[in-house]
Amino acid sequence: MVMKKSVGLNPLVTLFSLMIGMTLGGVVGAILAVPFFIVGQVIILAIIKYKK
Repeated sequence: MVMKKSVGLNPLVTLFSLMIGMTLGGVVGAILAVPFFIVGQVIILAIIKYKK
């Protein structure tokens, strides 16, 4: 719930990105998973907005 309140990220998406980060990079991957996901989300939304 903390991530949803602070960045508007669905808790299931947060959990999913943490699991992927932990699988790919261990503890460091889990720590960096959510910020990387948010950056990717912002980039994708900016591209979609730019194309419209």
